[in-house]
Amino acid sequence: MTTIATVLCDLDGTILDTTELILASFRHAFASRGEVVPDTLLLEHFGRPLAESFRRLRPGWSDDEVRQMVGRYLDHNHQEHDGGVSLVPGADGALHTLRSLGYRLAIVTSKREAMADHGLTLFGLRALFEVLVHADSTALSKPDPAPVQYALRQMDVPPQRAVMVGDSPYDMMAAQRAGCHTVGLVHNTFSASDLLGAGAERVVSRWDEIPAAIAAVADMGDAATRTAGLGP
Repeated sequence: MTTIATVLCDLDGTILDTTELILASFRHAFASRGEVVPDTLLLEHFGRPLAESFRRLRPGWSDDEVRQMVGRYLDHNHQEHDGGVSLVPGADGALHTLRSLGYRLAIVTSKREAMADHGLTLFGLRALFEVLVHADSTALSKPDPAPVQYALRQMDVPPQRAVMVGDSPYDMMAAQRAGCHTVGLVHNTFSASDLLGAGAERVVSRWDEIPAAIAAVADMGDAATRTAGLGP
């Protein structure tokens, strides 16, 4: 029987509802140059590191221009953070439930360490997580598997015993490429079809569905093993 021991969680959009804060920070940065970028386009870049997002949005910008825009984004985001962030409904209770069931928890985010730590601490959740993988933990970011692989090494757990919970296709792709199970959470930004298309084994719309979804993907792993003739 496959035993999932570790739950890797994305942060923004999965545990913390930061959608409007992120959009406002992007708008602030672009407004400093007299530019307006449609929210629909900004949303496509959620889940990636800031510098990479700005480079993709404006491929012709120099490194200095990108650094300036990241700074303007961060200035606004830090100033407005505590009043602009909330918990995704049900996250607090479900995370405590997962811990009570014996799962080990880790964060795998593209957010910078200080603000990721601050956001979790703000809502009394930091102590639930053994490991915090952040934007500077690895040279490559999601959807590359490197951040997930780094978390697995820190937790000393093989990928088949871990599941990634996230709201972004990048979460699903990174985890799948690392060999982990995947559960997608539909919140504000991406659809169920987006997550399934990126490799989610299960997709839910509420945090209270996640413990059952984790059990389901473990059962799927058992079935695949038996089909391949590798298990009883």
